[in-house]
Amino acid sequence: QLGQHVMREYPDILEMVILDGANALSRQSWVEDRGLDIEFGMTNLAERCAADAKCIAAYPDILGLVDQTLQILAEGNLPYTYTSPEDPDLVIEGDVSASEMVDFLYGFQSDKNNVFSIPYLLSNFVQPETRQIVVDTIAQHEATRIISSREQTAGGLAYLMHLAVVCSDDPVKSLDVVILDGVGELGTIFAEHGAKAYISGCAQINVTELPDSTDENVTAVIPTLILSGDLDVATPAFRSQIVADALPNATHVIFPGHTHVQLGQFNACASNVFTQFIADPTGELDTSCLAEVNVLGFLLPDGTYSVEAEP
Repeated sequence: QLGQHVMREYPDILEMVILDGANALSRQSWVEDRGLDIEFGMTNLAERCAADAKCIAAYPDILGLVDQTLQILAEGNLPYTYTSPEDPDLVIEGDVSASEMVDFLYGFQSDKNNVFSIPYLLSNFVQPETRQIVVDTIAQHEATRIISSREQTAGGLAYLMHLAVVCSDDPVKSLDVVILDGVGELGTIFAEHGAKAYISGCAQINVTELPDSTDENVTAVIPTLILSGDLDVATPAFRSQIVADALPNATHVIFPGHTHVQLGQFNACASNVFTQFIADPTGELDTSCLAEVNVLGFLLPDGTYSVEAEP
């Protein structure tokens, strides 16, 4: 979104623009549609599984597995103890709650490799004999995040910079901005948990809000390339298309089997398209490589994949 503001305010300094995933500025809140989008992503994944003979045989009801998982956690959090392998004296105790599970699933949805492991993870969690394996996996993830946060000011995600952008453009002030009509338990937990974090963060950072006039979509004539993954839940392709529709010189390329951010996920086809656009931003792009994108298969219960990876 920051890039789109630059396009509107300073078009003369730009020869071309590349948006690697985008949400429209007409969106009224950073969190308004997060519940809808995480559920879209899970439904999209289930439909992809249904079209894969081996996957649908192993996981005939992915959305049902999601419901079962949340029902188990509705009965109570699951405790864990994590001991750092680097420092045996560093022990972290916690528990896996429904919101932590949903955030963990969202993280998997956002990674082009892990997204195809979601049915496997859910299937193991709903079975009592393998549930602890999943709890331990989430525990390691959470504990590692806690430990690394101690060094966060030294590098990594510039969270305050992120908040400065989010909280200046329609800051999250109330749960009322979250769209929950037609949203199930998965989306509700995710959206409300995320909104509460932004409500707290925006209250602390207290930056000046942009005027309502900035909520209109950009219509600059700058040559623009928009890249999307068809499994992206952070900036779903259909939301990026809203941005493309408002731009008279935009090309929107959607990569099958990919999630959020194309240029940082070893996407050779995206690099090819990117290079062409840089060389000639007004020329016609050759996107024939889309037909050759190596889409991963689903991780199956026996540890194999529904589609063998190409060498």
